Formats: sequence, C-alpha cells, structure tokens
Amino acid sequence: MHTFQIGEAFSGGIKAFSQKALPLIAITTIGGLLILTVQFLLLGNAFMQMEKLNTEESSTFESSMAEYNNILENFEDYDSPEEATQDIAKSLGLDYEKIMNNDGQMSTSDALDMYMNSNMNPLQEINLGKSILTFLITTLIGIFMGVALATTSLDAVFSRKFELSNITKNFSKIPSLILFSIIISFLTIINFIPPILGSIFYIIIYLMVIQAPFIILEEGKGVIEAMKESKKLMEGNKLRMLGFIIILSVTTSILSLVTFGLGVIIIAPASVCIFAHIYKQLTQGPAAKVVETAKQAIS
Repeated sequence: MHTFQIGEAFSGGIKAFSQKALPLIAITTIGGLLILTVQFLLLGNAFMQMEKLNTEESSTFESSMAEYNNILENFEDYDSPEEATQDIAKSLGLDYEKIMNNDGQMSTSDALDMYMNSNMNPLQEINLGKSILTFLITTLIGIFMGVALATTSLDAVFSRKFELSNITKNFSKIPSLILFSIIISFLTIINFIPPILGSIFYIIIYLMVIQAPFIILEEGKGVIEAMKESKKLMEGNKLRMLGFIIILSVTTSILSLVTFGLGVIIIAPASVCIFAHIYKQLTQGPAAKVVETAKQAIS
C-alpha cells in the first residue's frame, strides 16, 4: 500500500481546487444559502422574538426583574411567605394558582414550564418539532452538498472534466453514505466506555475508515467493503493522518477567523480537495487499480 505526503496533499489539493474553483465555490454557496433559508423560515420567529426582547420588551423585562428583586429585598415586610410568593409570580407574569402543588409550595418545574411558554421567554418560538424538522432538512441538504463537493473534488484531482451528470450519478450512493454516517455516529458511544481509552479507540477506528466515503463515491463499493478497503489504505498512515487533520484544522480555523467566517466558501471546498488528493495518493488513481487487478488475474 501507498503512503501520502502532507506537503503534496496541500499543494495537490489547492492546485485541484484552483482548476475547479468556480463549480466548487458555487456548490458551497448554494448549499449554504439553502441551509440558512431553511433555518430562517423554520426558526426565524424565535430569532425575531429574541430581537424583540432586546428592543421593545426590554423595558418590560427589566421592570419585572426590578419588581422581583424589590420583593426579595423586602421579604420580611410580608405577613406570610405565601403573599410574597404571589407577588413574585405576578411580577414574572405567572399564574400563582397554577404553579402551586398540593403541599402549597411553588413547583419549580411548573413555573419553569410556564416561563418557557410565556412572552418573556425569547426562545418560545423554538419547539421540538421545528428543531427536529430543521435538523433533518439541513442535514439532508448538507449530505447532497457533501456529495457534490466530494465528486467535483475527485474530478479535479483526477483531472476529469466537470459534469453535472457525475454529481447526479453519485446521488444514488447517498443511502450508503447515510449508513456509513449512522455507523460512525453509533460508534461515538465508545467515547464513554471508558472515557479516555474509549476516545482513543474511537479515533483509531475513525482514522481506519476515513477513506470510505471517497471509496463509495469513486469506486461504487458498499459500506462494509468500503470500510475494509479504507482500513487497508490507512495501514501505516493513521498517525500521519491524525497529524494532518490537526494541521488542517488549525490552519482553516485561523483563515476562518481572519476572513470573519466569509472565507468558508473557499476553505470548505479546498479542504475537500485536499482530502481527495490524499485518497489519490493512497490509491494512485484508477489506472493503478486496473494494473493491480490485472496483476492479480495473471498471478
């Protein structure tokens, strides 16, 4: 098996990106805009509510809290704790009768639940249903965008012409990629058993199968077969890959900060090209695959 060189991965990946920069940036931009649009349409009311709290309702909130603090400071002036509790509930816009349990004590959980659904809660528009729907749609968009980026990056590193048909053809492999993601997500449980050793074990497994998505897209193999093939490719390369990921993460984080996050439309696709070039180094391309198959047939 082959090894990859970090310097060559960077230089080759950036060169490949420069050759297909326009479609790669377009894919990243369109995908990002679609995700932002979905988030705005489904969760926009919550953010508007937060903004409203910071403007129109800020005075109401401040006066309520001032009244609440005043009650606490003058608690001894009340004839009974119940009277003070009634005023506290009133100052926070809560129904005193509904937040008392059978023992005549205020139920914290009920009070919190009422607050979460009151106008004073800036996040009241965010409910579980909207959150789940937003997550599912944005994840799906992210998967399609990832396939498009990876396919175009592979075309770039192997000097193939950019064609939309190559991307749409690979959309049929999305179920395999989703299954791979589910397996990797399930393996995160290892992180907690036991915490430190589990995390080390998870990282090792992740580094072993890191090439699987490219193998699925480029070679059309199934999930298990792709993971096995990735394991072979990564033999003797896992530590180098870990160091590479750390270097790339630090570099992209700095570039993202310097560009105030706007550089992500270049950083993201360029990073995919760099990873695609590592795949090329490890496999030496389709031609090497044909030669290797021929040698195996002869032997």
